[in-house]
Amino acid sequence: MKYFLWIFIAACLSGCFSIQQIPESETPQLLFQTPLPPLPETIQKLPSEISLAIYVLENGTVDKVRLSKSSGSEKWDSLAVQSIMQWRFNPARTNQKPFSTWFHMRAPLRYTAPLPMTLAEILCSSKDIADTIYETIGEGQKYTELERK
Repeated sequence: MKYFLWIFIAACLSGCFSIQQIPESETPQLLFQTPLPPLPETIQKLPSEISLAIYVLENGTVDKVRLSKSSGSEKWDSLAVQSIMQWRFNPARTNQKPFSTWFHMRAPLRYTAPLPMTLAEILCSSKDIADTIYETIGEGQKYTELERK
């Protein structure tokens, strides 16, 4: 029984030592990224980041995403994971051969206030009037001045 226990412990320890660290140059590299969803108001002003574990397949597609550190909003986290599942990577390689692997990534979340825009329209009763206004704008007259007229 003692002999079996020593063999079991040795097998467990040798399994722990067989994990290899992948060189940085051979880890998956991001090729295509869909944007993350807009941040909810509850976390816009807080400095935040998410930590992820992403499983990238040999073909560069994302198979699984696990959040190690949440943004603080479960709903946003869920939408972010859906976006990340659409990302594409150049897969990890060893000896020029691609392989599937987990890798960890941290992403800071920064809120940028949207730029305010004033939208206006000029309604015209005919195509001729619309063409005249369009030409006037092309000549350099400001849209806002035409809008007031």
